Amino acid sequence: LSWRGTRLAAVRSGATTPTQLVSYDAGVRGEGTWARTVLAVGPVAGFEPHLAEPETVTFPGLDGADVQGRLYRPLGADGPGPLIVWIHGGPTSQWPVSFNARVAFWTVRGWSVLFVDHRGSTGWGRAYAQALNGRWGELDSDDAAAGATAAVARGWARADALVAMGGSAGGLTVLNLLRRHPGVAAAGVALFPVSDLRALDLTTHRFEAHYNARLVGPWPEAGARYRERSPVFDAAAVDAPLLVLHGADDPVVPVAQSEAMVAALRAAGRPVTFHVYPGQGHGWNDPAVVADELGRTERFLAGLAGAREPEGPRR
Repeated sequence: LSWRGTRLAAVRSGATTPTQLVSYDAGVRGEGTWARTVLAVGPVAGFEPHLAEPETVTFPGLDGADVQGRLYRPLGADGPGPLIVWIHGGPTSQWPVSFNARVAFWTVRGWSVLFVDHRGSTGWGRAYAQALNGRWGELDSDDAAAGATAAVARGWARADALVAMGGSAGGLTVLNLLRRHPGVAAAGVALFPVSDLRALDLTTHRFEAHYNARLVGPWPEAGARYRERSPVFDAAAVDAPLLVLHGADDPVVPVAQSEAMVAALRAAGRPVTFHVYPGQGHGWNDPAVVADELGRTERFLAGLAGAREPEGPRR
């Protein structure tokens, strides 16, 4: 927000509102009309006709507690179809309802997207956010598996075309979902994922250097917990094809985490596709790299989906 004189400027976004720079008539002492003027609109790649508001959904966790999520469905969707269970990073974060071109990329192609705010997510109260303390690597994957199960049971998804996807901490959740809940997802996509919780402690940046003492437990007292919740030590249990993408210069989750996981998967004879992006860090915004990520993911999932050809632009 920026307030100067009688005008209040802001950045505004929403599920069907590509990012805008706007100003409001605040008047003197806030007594203006508050009429909104759009000053600029960010690039949206032609997706506007295909954007949809998500539906807020609640489903039971494996222990019966309520878990929160947002469901995006392709316009005109009728009955079950291919669906992505998408897990945010953090893991103490959330999925905001803001413009998300990646969601539009998939819904245009006939995919539904279920954003799961597993326990530990923010935005749902203090108790909900703190429920992950000591349980990261367990409760998050249980809640994501519960979301996948609900998606099939409620007719949003076909079981043979349900994919778990996530980046960073969400990538850890994907890996643990695939090994701890066999058969729930037909494939997984893990972007710059955590695979070894103790190695993360030793190599990540200072800002999150002591995160795991709360989310997993103090070291070395909780050493067994760190190993049990690190999928790199149980790669043979991963029961579905997996795509792993990582930046070579990632300072938060070093690429060595994915290299070790992929090596363990291949040693166990599990199907895995792996690509490293030179010069990229923890995620990427370079348009060419984003396009490559989406293209690789679409090709990887092509055999599953039975999804339609996109109605909008492919770029």
